[in-house]
Amino acid sequence: MIAIKKHIPNSITLMNLLSGCIACTFAFNGEYKIAFLFMLFSLFFDFMDGLVARLLKSYSDVGKELDSLADMVSFGFLPSLVMYTMGGTFAYFAFFIAMMSALRLAKFNVDTREHDMFYGLATPANAVFFVSVGYLTQAYPESILITSFNIEWVRMLFIAIFSLLLVSNIPMYSLKLRSIKFKDNIVLYSYIIALIISIIIFRMWAIPFAIITYVLLSVITSFFRK
Repeated sequence: MIAIKKHIPNSITLMNLLSGCIACTFAFNGEYKIAFLFMLFSLFFDFMDGLVARLLKSYSDVGKELDSLADMVSFGFLPSLVMYTMGGTFAYFAFFIAMMSALRLAKFNVDTREHDMFYGLATPANAVFFVSVGYLTQAYPESILITSFNIEWVRMLFIAIFSLLLVSNIPMYSLKLRSIKFKDNIVLYSYIIALIISIIIFRMWAIPFAIITYVLLSVITSFFRK
């Protein structure tokens, strides 16, 4: 029984990886809506593996490394692939996201500070921004915001800024579940509730703007703390 319990969190992490792989196949074919859906599955499994590990008290060094390897595919390579398939003269610049995501995940594994706060933008938040923008390019191709993002230098600017945020030392709110109790996750639950309300009102447009808001709030909070 103990041996089985030990492997449950890792099995959930592998489901994160599987969902990420499937999302990548759809992204490569330019099917961003389905890629976004499978990225949501990856997010769910990424939230759950750590929570289950804590509930079962089945932590392991293997699990920690496996989590980062899965995240590299689901939240590092996937957004790069979405941006790459949008094309352009400098399409390969999209893989700067994957490079900085790998560095971010490596730093996370050795940084003992990252419990209640993240230092640098978390790879899942970064992936949500770019993959949701990919979704919007198919859902609202005539929108002025989408046509602006399709200008290559604008897209490259976003890629550069968000990629550098990944490896920055800016403290950002942790969006990881620490337990199922509301008092232990006030910021996370409040953010999720606000996001759901925003999605009901503004639909998919709420998602990339929610990530930008999250980044700006973290940067402003960090500035005033200093």
